[in-house]
Amino acid sequence: MLKKLNRNTLTASLAASEKAAVRRKEVREELRIKVFYEWCKCGRCKSGDYSHLCLSYREIANTANTLRVPTIRHKEGTWKPAMVSNLFQEMKTKRETETVSLFDID
Repeated sequence: MLKKLNRNTLTASLAASEKAAVRRKEVREELRIKVFYEWCKCGRCKSGDYSHLCLSYREIANTANTLRVPTIRHKEGTWKPAMVSNLFQEMKTKRETETVSLFDID
């Protein structure tokens, strides 16, 4: 059983956030290997570029459920389109932030 981290201190909160980020990255990689390698139509998703997904969130969730890909919380067969959206939305937000900071020169 996974031990729940105590988030009463800043250090513990940062450690928990880092652990969650690592888990999200692992899940994205597993989806890329099990779902996108087989079903990707554009070729970008196979390489890890998720800026424009060629599959809908519903298609990804249904395929992940069929293939028994575990979610971020290690549950199999419980993917929902909103979970897929949240997983990939984080990457879009990071990419947009990096793009803005590159051109934000005073």
